Amino acid sequence: MVVKSLNSTGHIITHTHCDREWRVPIWHARMRLIRMVDSLLSSLQKNSDFKHFLFDGQVVGIEDYLDVRPEHRELVCGLIREGRIQIGPWYNLPDEYPVYGESLIRNLLIGTRRAAKLGGCMKIAYLSFGWGQTAQLPQILAGFGIDFVYVGKNVSRARAPKSEFFWRSPDGTKLLATRLGDCGRANFYFTAIMSAMYGVSYHDPACKVTWGQGGRMWRRADGATDLETTFVKDKVYCNNLLKQSIDEAWQTTEDTLVKEHRFMGNGTDSTAPFEQLDKLIADANALDPSRVLMHSGIEEYAAALKESLQKQGFDTLTVVDGELRDGPSFHVSGNALAVRTQLKTLNRQAQLRLIRYAEPLASIARMYGIPYPETFIDKAWHYLLLAHSHDAINGVTLDKTARDTAYKLEQVIELAEVITDASASELLKKIDVSSFSQDDVLIAVFNPSNQDGRYVLNAQIDMPEEYNPQWVDIVDSDGDLCKVQPLGSTYIASPANVVNSRALPFYCDRHEMYFDTGVIPAMGHKVFKAQPHNKLSRKTEFWNNVYDFGSQITGPNRMANEFLEVSFNPNGTFDMLHKASGKIYNGLHYFEDSGDAGDYWQRISPWKNSTFTTLAAEAKISIVEDGPLVTSFMCEWTMSVPQKMLRNENRRDDTLISLVISSKVTLRAGTQYLEIKTTVNNQAMDHRLRAGFPTYIAAEQSVAQGHFNLDTRPIDRPRDVNGIRDDGMGTLPMQHFVDLSDDSAGLALLNRNILEYEISDDPSRTAFLTLLRCVPVRICTEHRCATQDHLQTGPQCLGEYTFEYAVYPHDGDVWAGNVYQASQQYLMEPLIYQLSKHDNENALLPLSKSFLTIEPVGIEVSAFKKAQDSDACVLRLYNPSGSMIEGKLKFAVKPKTVELVTLNEELLRKLVLIHDEIGFEFEPFKIVTFRLTF
Repeated sequence: MVVKSLNSTGHIITHTHCDREWRVPIWHARMRLIRMVDSLLSSLQKNSDFKHFLFDGQVVGIEDYLDVRPEHRELVCGLIREGRIQIGPWYNLPDEYPVYGESLIRNLLIGTRRAAKLGGCMKIAYLSFGWGQTAQLPQILAGFGIDFVYVGKNVSRARAPKSEFFWRSPDGTKLLATRLGDCGRANFYFTAIMSAMYGVSYHDPACKVTWGQGGRMWRRADGATDLETTFVKDKVYCNNLLKQSIDEAWQTTEDTLVKEHRFMGNGTDSTAPFEQLDKLIADANALDPSRVLMHSGIEEYAAALKESLQKQGFDTLTVVDGELRDGPSFHVSGNALAVRTQLKTLNRQAQLRLIRYAEPLASIARMYGIPYPETFIDKAWHYLLLAHSHDAINGVTLDKTARDTAYKLEQVIELAEVITDASASELLKKIDVSSFSQDDVLIAVFNPSNQDGRYVLNAQIDMPEEYNPQWVDIVDSDGDLCKVQPLGSTYIASPANVVNSRALPFYCDRHEMYFDTGVIPAMGHKVFKAQPHNKLSRKTEFWNNVYDFGSQITGPNRMANEFLEVSFNPNGTFDMLHKASGKIYNGLHYFEDSGDAGDYWQRISPWKNSTFTTLAAEAKISIVEDGPLVTSFMCEWTMSVPQKMLRNENRRDDTLISLVISSKVTLRAGTQYLEIKTTVNNQAMDHRLRAGFPTYIAAEQSVAQGHFNLDTRPIDRPRDVNGIRDDGMGTLPMQHFVDLSDDSAGLALLNRNILEYEISDDPSRTAFLTLLRCVPVRICTEHRCATQDHLQTGPQCLGEYTFEYAVYPHDGDVWAGNVYQASQQYLMEPLIYQLSKHDNENALLPLSKSFLTIEPVGIEVSAFKKAQDSDACVLRLYNPSGSMIEGKLKFAVKPKTVELVTLNEELLRKLVLIHDEIGFEFEPFKIVTFRLTF
């Protein structure tokens, strides 16, 4: 096609948005994908002017297609090599906030390589998906050689008055970005294409399906399934609204600084190319000689934008800092983080176990010559990235898709456990236990954290039946007796898996206890000996002696360790004294239940709402365990809450139902935070349940763990000229903690499986953790209608759910209070293994050792894994603070080579080891990746 030199060019970017499993489950979606790609291939083969099709910035859709149409592999790969089908750099489009930052990096690592194998990878970040973009994404994308970003959701006009801007991450990395205009990626499709298909504007109420007109309709009508009615439209081209529709498409891009080049997004969910597009282009160009429409590609459009902006001067562009998650809430699906909480819990477990346990332990084993279980780890990552599908990982789907996602995550958890145990087993054989006897029962503890830590661990130790102890003493590697808190024993026949043979019984007493480990070295191990204490008479008819090991109880409903004192109030809240500062926090930990008239994406408070709390309730409070190491109180509440929403009346039901909540509140010796494990038995629908912590800290902002940094957000939310604000933007995402602090003190809430928090903007500065958002299945298939199924109750979260979090008071701000380190200690519990003496003469590891030392505290680990394209290992670290850190790395096994590489694992420069150590400057907020060979 010859393009005339005109004032303005409309770049028609033909694409599809491919939700792998959203409105319908995976195989229904796969069938639609097959039909779409079949149609695409036909169009590409027929029309040589049709040069580019953007496959949504991901790879997995092509793999899904070839899985069912393997006979088309050569054709598809050829079109990818020619650039006519553009895929990558993502493997699978993720929702960013529910996943770890490391998961985003792996998604790109795997996506770029899978795309290359299929024919080529696009080097532009197309972010039309997702519910806001995380602050460090520019640094992550730049690590893969990407310098241009299309942003769909969401940066406001207040921060970016014009579409083009520089997006800057906290470390200072800047990428050229353009904000998609009104109607986003579908601006041309909604205006021009749909007008041409239906003869009316998309926004006209007459744009609808009418029975018996315009095409063939069918649906399954036996009640077995009720997904959607299918309409196969007749091939029709109407140009009666062409001039109007092109004008409308043009108007959606008026914010651009480059008026001579316009983004015309030609596609939406699961769409194939419009067959009459060439005729539409010709007709439109004949109507208005002042502009021209042309087939284009996203890279061509980006090149045209860059050239024009360079002429204007890049220094005129606005710089937008940090996360792109501007309201209103429905633009960023701001309230979906707490729906289908079971998926969020599984996802946290899967990522943690794979990234911070399985891979590092396998890499440590690799340092000692033990083969890396690459196929198992690759399989785990495949399941994990499929589970991270946009929409599916947040559970804004039908129940079947949520079950499928849970299945994938459960496979990751099991694979991670298998990998971890196999690596630990090999490492245990490397430990020199020659000083022990064959009769000794040994305990090895692995600390996965990158900081030394003292732990009070719950252990279950099988003592041979002939030992028959009253309880078990623990002796550390220096021969010192550890403090223990016995919890009882059970006589069992434990099945012993005999390698290459039948399992045999091992008759033993399983002793459960807490024991104080003392300091376990960072990313290292420590060996203990379990030895019998006295003999237990199995045949006596009277009670054996009961012993007082000590207590942390300091009064009625009161407990204390060396750092905290906690006292419980009649309503189940507790007051906490932080001994170091003398500061007291009163009335912490109550529950608030409120109505929810919204859907997956947006919480809507009913106009006639009713909110209940446990503040006026009488809680049942009991001591469930106590000793010198661990004391736990159980607080139980029964709230009477409305059974459901009466949506037609916009109020909660008058019928009340019991919402049963129990919290086990645990204080461990030597620990500076208070642990809480809350179980909710939920039988109510259409509501939100939160835990509240009034802090009365005069903070103006909250600080939450984000991806490779801390997200600092104002507590006071803006109001419009009428004093009205978007309440949906008050709930915010976090990873594993949120902190409030003033000049002198702070309070952090740590968590293992909670994604959403809110800070009240009244003087109480109450920090809320969202536990449940219970809503119906209602999927916004189209903005005027929705898929609904009242028989699917998965998102109502009926049944029992468990949440784990901790309260950590501290001095100073988030950095002075070492909140990051406290969160890591709470999150990453050590691994405990029981072993007997082995006869490996080549065992050289001492009884206690750190395999990898990272100094100082403050440098965090993102990954320790095998390199993507070689047998080397990759260690990824980051500095989440705004200060320069002089870092030092030391390895138990000296690497042969150490290289600094990009996130894409491409060489930057070689480094020199001095006395088995590497010194390195960690710039503020930087992610740094080392490649090591052993």
